[in-house]
Amino acid sequence: MKYFSGTATYSKEVTVTAAQKAAGRRLLLDLGDVQNLARVRLNGKDLGVLWKAPYVADITAAAIVGPTSSSFEVTNTWANRIAGDEGKPQDQRVTWAGSAGRGRGGATGRPATPAAPQLLRPA
Repeated sequence: MKYFSGTATYSKEVTVTAAQKAAGRRLLLDLGDVQNLARVRLNGKDLGVLWKAPYVADITAAAIVGPTSSSFEVTNTWANRIAGDEGKPQDQRVTWAGSAGRGRGGATGRPATPAAPQLLRPA
């Protein structure tokens, strides 16, 4: 959704193999290019917040062999909403910030979804 600002939750079930979970191996969840913040959960266990690149969480301890449920909440800033409002008439705007051109990375805003998540990968 263009100009989305807020939090979106993504979930995906992945299968962890016994080889991936072998002793001495680490397993990582790579979310790709998130832009702002992502809270990571695996099988319901909160693994914390990723707030800067690389958006990669070590999931070795939380991963189980077989179907594994992953979810992540991605939160971005008001910059997208402000960029969207700049192209609307005053009476249709949601925001009234006077920060034209600041902090948005251009007039089109920033991606609101993770770009090219790789999900599971060995360390």
